[in-house]
Formats: sequence, C-alpha cells, structure tokens
Amino acid sequence: MPPAAVYRALPAHGYNRLLMSESVAPARRFSRRQHIAWRLQRRLVPGLRPSSIAFYEKVEKALAAGPDWLDLGCGRQLVPEWFSPADYRRFAAAVERAHRVVGFDFDEASLRDNQLPRKVRGDAYALPFANASFNLVTANLVMEHLARPRECLVEIHRVLKPGGVLIFHTPNVASPLMALAALTPGWIKKPLARLIEDRREEDVFPTRYRLNTSDRIREDGAALGFTVREIQTVCTSPLTQVLGPGVIPELLLIRLMQASPLAPLRPNIVAVLEKRARQPNGS
Repeated sequence: MPPAAVYRALPAHGYNRLLMSESVAPARRFSRRQHIAWRLQRRLVPGLRPSSIAFYEKVEKALAAGPDWLDLGCGRQLVPEWFSPADYRRFAAAVERAHRVVGFDFDEASLRDNQLPRKVRGDAYALPFANASFNLVTANLVMEHLARPRECLVEIHRVLKPGGVLIFHTPNVASPLMALAALTPGWIKKPLARLIEDRREEDVFPTRYRLNTSDRIREDGAALGFTVREIQTVCTSPLTQVLGPGVIPELLLIRLMQASPLAPLRPNIVAVLEKRARQPNGS
C-alpha cells in the first residue's frame, strides 16, 4: 500500500460550524446573460435542477443513519459553494449527521483548500484504509477520470462494511451531449470549463469515461460484489447558460429528454450500489 499524506486543518468539532458560516459560501455575481438564461429556463423547463442536487439528495438520505463516510475525490469543498443558499444550508446541515467524514483525493492543492478536519491524500486504486472502515462512500464527478475504475470499485468494496453503500454521480456517455464532450480535446475543455462553469483550469482533469453507461455500471457492480440499488439518469442545468438567449436550443433538447422514453439519453447518472452482506458463495 502506498504511503498516504494526512492533513489536519481544523479540530474535529470545527468543520460543520465553519461549513455553515457565510464565509464558506460567498455571494457570487452573475452576468445579465445568465439571468436571462435562468428566466428562459424557468419558462421552458420548469423545475430543472443541477444534477448534483439529485446526487446530494441520495447522500442526504444515507446520512440519516449517522455513517462513517468516505468522500472519494473530495476536491476543494464537500458541499459546492455554487449551490443556492437554501440548498447549501440544507446539505451542510445533513453533513452534521455523519459520525465521521474523511475526505480523500490525489490532488494535494485541492486537499489543502478543503476545510475537512480529516483529509487523506493517496491512490484510489489502493485506498489506505482498513477493511470494512466505512458505511458510506461517495464520489461526485470522479469516476469519469479513472483509467481503471474496476480496480477502484474493488477497493471501495473492500473498505465498505457489509451493507454499506456507494453513491456516485458521473456523466452518461450514452447521451449525445456527453458523447460529444468525451470527444472534445483536453486543450479545449480547460478554457471552456473556465468560461461555462467558472472552474479553475488546474481543476480540470483528464477524463476516461470507462464506467459511464448504465449497462457498464450494472455489469461491473454485480461482478464485483455489489447489489445495484438504483441507477438514475438525470438532466442538469444547461452548459450554455452564459450565452443568454443562446441557451434556448439546449433548453429545448433538455425538455425533450425529460420525457420518459428518452431517459437513457439524459446526460448524467446517479448510481447507488450496496455491498452485499453475504457473497453468493456464502463467504
């Protein structure tokens, strides 16, 4: 097992209090074009939400049991600061219910910014934790970056307790939008992410898309000892909202994909996998 670097930035009792403070979720300024896009979204696709909300709702439900929780690929923050104030407060409060939270990432700069009191830097293919350490493992937009996601699933299965749950959110390459994104060269993705999502270029990592269809998740999950509890395909906020009225074609496509027959083409997946309490061979 490779060595792991452990960072302790705050006392264990201080994280949730800081997470709830206004300084963690600063007010952001949005352009006139974005406000126009939001008005068009409310008219054309009422009720549309970021796909991350669907992911965090699953996590919120799992946190009710007060689990030991590993957030894989935790990045710079546990709850995204771009959530609406109401959603931010809601999910920050849900964090309070966890018995223990451990953030895990390979990127050292991201870990240094993250305010979690327990943070570990290491290799997702060789997690530096004992067997059956966690009741809950989460991964928000992480799996698409892994060159060997099956190896990572094996490690997640090992560190989960029997009956423990893996919840992850990842793009769906069966979607035409995501299939196009998968073909986009990295040198184009970085400036686009900066323009469209206001992300730092150093936070845009190479993508592999090797566990990014519902069928692949079902096949690999079952083969590696998981029961696939749920695979939900979801739409998300339009990427072209920075274009103002230019968002209309994407909104119309999203509206079309809201229809049940086109659910497999929605651009994101939220999956819930449970470690079987007993393996089929009785072990």
